[in-house]
Amino acid sequence: MIGSSDLRRERQFHEYLSDGITAAKSGNYNLAQSLLNRAIMINAMDARPYIWLSVTTKDPKEQLEYLEKAVAVDPMNVAARRGLAMLTGKIDVSRLMPEGEGLGPSQEGAEALAQGQTFQCPRCGGRMAFSVTKGLMTCEYCGYSQEKASSGASGSVADKNEKVLDFVMPTTRGHRWAEAQHRLSCERCGALSILPPGQKSLQCAYCGSNQLVESSEDVELLDPQVIGLVKIDAAEATRRVRQWLGRGLFTPDTLVRAWQQVRLHAAYYSFWTFDGTVELNWSCEVAEGSGNSKRWTPRNGVEMRFFNDVLVSGVKS
Repeated sequence: MIGSSDLRRERQFHEYLSDGITAAKSGNYNLAQSLLNRAIMINAMDARPYIWLSVTTKDPKEQLEYLEKAVAVDPMNVAARRGLAMLTGKIDVSRLMPEGEGLGPSQEGAEALAQGQTFQCPRCGGRMAFSVTKGLMTCEYCGYSQEKASSGASGSVADKNEKVLDFVMPTTRGHRWAEAQHRLSCERCGALSILPPGQKSLQCAYCGSNQLVESSEDVELLDPQVIGLVKIDAAEATRRVRQWLGRGLFTPDTLVRAWQQVRLHAAYYSFWTFDGTVELNWSCEVAEGSGNSKRWTPRNGVEMRFFNDVLVSGVKS
């Protein structure tokens, strides 16, 4: 149970903290420092006084010291982590968005020029394509295969390329979307193609060359860190669909006829992986004793749960 002295100390802590924050906001930094330091003397395990003390000084070293103490006290405090990231250069201050604001549609036109990068065989100059069965880039003419880059001896690729959400979301890059269509001129045959917003690869409908698409719009986007390669090629996918259609006794004839006119294309679906910690403060009353001597005693505590690489889909259909 909480004693009356503890309640007085808690009330005094919040008074010092509230008055200190008010003084800091009004620019009276000397008074703010005095009040916030008094709050720390009562409760040194609360991150808020340290965060507001970092506002009361212009010295980067002192700001860094206060924010490091705040993170040490409460490692999951978003304000402390974000301030520390800004001081250490992990967040580009020039890209920060005002709190509570969002980005409107860009002023870019309906179409944007894009550049293409083709895959050519270093041996014969022919067209290269990704081979699902070999897991390599393979020339369609001479059969030359290009080894894929190693991802390293230890640790998953996803873990090595993870981004901290707290460092990205406050910036414009965390809110940009592909909005413009891309007009691309094929490097091999010169044919013009129009790509929908966000598409970053193309197989030319005229010469069949594979191309990666780059545009000025891509600079503001967060690129995927890892791409999961397809496991079966188009021929195997077609065979499986035909086999599945043949099993259905009640398959509509219109579906079978429609399928014969469909050409399958490989597609990549975006996912985000999230790591994090959930901290839950709980309180309850527990019955102690029995009969006339039963009494209800308050109990409280903190439960923490950790999760790693939770997949969240980036598409709704």
